[in-house]
Amino acid sequence: MDKPIFNFFNIISGEYAVKKEQWNDVALEIYYHKDHPFNLGVMFNSLKKGLEYNTKNFAPYLYKQVRIIEFPRYRGFAQSFSNTVPFSESIGFIFKNDPEKLDMGYYVTAHELAHQWWGHMVVESGNIGNQMYSEGLAQYSSLMLLKHTLTQEQLSRYLKFELDGYLRGRSSEKKKENPLDHSDGQPYIHYQKASLAYFALQDYIGEDNVNKALRKLILNYGSSDNYPTTDILTGYFKEVTPDSLKYLVDDLFSKITLFENRVVNPTGKKVGNQYEVTIPVQTLKYYADRDGNEKLTPIKDYIDVGVYIMGADGKDKLASLKKYKFTTDKNTITVKLKDKPIRVGIDPIYKLVDRNTEDNNAVVTYANE
Repeated sequence: MDKPIFNFFNIISGEYAVKKEQWNDVALEIYYHKDHPFNLGVMFNSLKKGLEYNTKNFAPYLYKQVRIIEFPRYRGFAQSFSNTVPFSESIGFIFKNDPEKLDMGYYVTAHELAHQWWGHMVVESGNIGNQMYSEGLAQYSSLMLLKHTLTQEQLSRYLKFELDGYLRGRSSEKKKENPLDHSDGQPYIHYQKASLAYFALQDYIGEDNVNKALRKLILNYGSSDNYPTTDILTGYFKEVTPDSLKYLVDDLFSKITLFENRVVNPTGKKVGNQYEVTIPVQTLKYYADRDGNEKLTPIKDYIDVGVYIMGADGKDKLASLKKYKFTTDKNTITVKLKDKPIRVGIDPIYKLVDRNTEDNNAVVTYANE
């Protein structure tokens, strides 16, 4: 090491093959079983994209190397130490990537690399809620790589994966569910819910604004003995959030906010050389307390409505996505497109917490078909 690190390190031994690449002046090394070369390209790509994104948007990388080291699948995790990431063979090296599913090798590598900023550069306080920094922001960084790499349809799979994980976790909570900024050893909150919260925040207020707040966090708390509490970060977010959306910071981080969004029998028709689709939607919003009691609250929220057409590959393609402000529980949206709409959805990318997403989407019907 060329600089001090925390008294927090890992020792692994084995007979390894080593593959090396380079990103600017940072040496990249993957130590792996010689019969497990399948996903090395994916991992290197994720390291390079992650170093580029995090360095550009937050702060320069701290070290002169990044090492990933494979270990046997008796445990299924990866963990980020200073410049070194032990990585289970089961979630990266022998994980079979399917283009129609999630690329976990890329996703997990991006998450673990991001800990070099969130967990090593910025170290949170020991207070309740602290993991919205280390784990939550690592999720944010990895999702931003996906955002800039994937189509919206592909990205929605990852957000749905995180949403389902959060909903499973809260359904089996044995104590009390907490808001994200009070997560207390509850991984489904500081991993899965945090993914949704940070992604939604950047979608509503802009990625540049979120990153501006995170640069301020690193400037004031990076590589120091000063440890931020959760109110520091939510305060920074509010500084870069317009007044019309400040409610969102509280909804995402300080409350348990639930939606029941639904599309009801959308219809379409040909009007001249365009198609017009009429989309009746229902939007209900609830706040829950730690004991699971829910209270219906008046809605004054901006929510996505999307329209899909048939893509050249025969799959649904998102052709229109726009936020609408809803102030009543029942509304009707009309959208005009050149191409024929086949499906519509409310919050179709899964940015909000909705316990039943099956009714978020519906097929468009036409009177003469």
